[in-house]
Amino acid sequence: MGILTHLLALIALLLCCGLAQAKVASKPDKEARKQFKQGITLYKEGKSELAAIAFERAYELNPSYKILYNIGQVENHLEHYAAAFTAYNRYLDEGGDKIKPKRRKAVEIEIERLETLVGFIQVVSPVDGARVKINSEAAGTTPLEQPVLVDIGKHEVVVQHAGEDLLVEVVKVAGGETIELTVEVKEEPKPLPVPTTVAVAPEEPRKRVWTWVAGGVGVASGIAAAVTGGIASSRAKTLENNCTGDDCPPAQWDTLDSTRTLATTTNVLIGVAAAGVAAGVALFFIEPRLGREEIPVVAPAITEDSAFLSVTGRF
Repeated sequence: MGILTHLLALIALLLCCGLAQAKVASKPDKEARKQFKQGITLYKEGKSELAAIAFERAYELNPSYKILYNIGQVENHLEHYAAAFTAYNRYLDEGGDKIKPKRRKAVEIEIERLETLVGFIQVVSPVDGARVKINSEAAGTTPLEQPVLVDIGKHEVVVQHAGEDLLVEVVKVAGGETIELTVEVKEEPKPLPVPTTVAVAPEEPRKRVWTWVAGGVGVASGIAAAVTGGIASSRAKTLENNCTGDDCPPAQWDTLDSTRTLATTTNVLIGVAAAGVAAGVALFFIEPRLGREEIPVVAPAITEDSAFLSVTGRF
């Protein structure tokens, strides 16, 4: 009798636990049915967007392939072609042989129509882990396993990484078209090369230009003095033969004047020669500390009546 009592108590306990588990397990199903019924009611009232939310919630609580058909219907009515396309395909995949042939055929025909109303956006990025947003909604992170299915029309694509926009672009997608976007990452600026010490060749010693100019003037003046002195000496002998003292016939007056001029020029040239030589000696020691100048050209010039120095250059 005691053993029987214990067995009955144990059976009662197991039955209670089983009922409790059944009750707990059925709670999501009840909530799913509630959401499903609400979705149908909202759809009939013309509130398709709210109905889509209710059906999505029902599928989360109880992922039945039958609910996917309702989701596809509502999204199609809202002209959310990519969402309807996805829901219909999942309905066929998950339903399999459980779907009646007539219903399957109708869904396949609708999928063929939707293929002309959807396209794809492919994002290629050299940066992994970048967030991809399409029309402000998350579409995944790079690298994307496959192109993102979108409705035909304009779409804003944003790729972000570490708080920075790597790509922001608006694209137009036609039916059945795949738009590929490539993220171009800016190269980091290369560090500036470290300056190296360059050996500078020592400056060449400055040439003694003015030393040689002054010396050249002195030499040229000496040569000119010798020439004019020679001419003056020759004419002086002519005058000695034709004149008595300072008394010269009129025919010799021009010779007398030119001889005096040549004598004066000779004296001047001798002074210039002496000054040039002296200046050359002084510049020999001073000029290395002076700047370079254009070398002047000095040349003696002699005419019948006179002689002079021609100096050409920049001073």
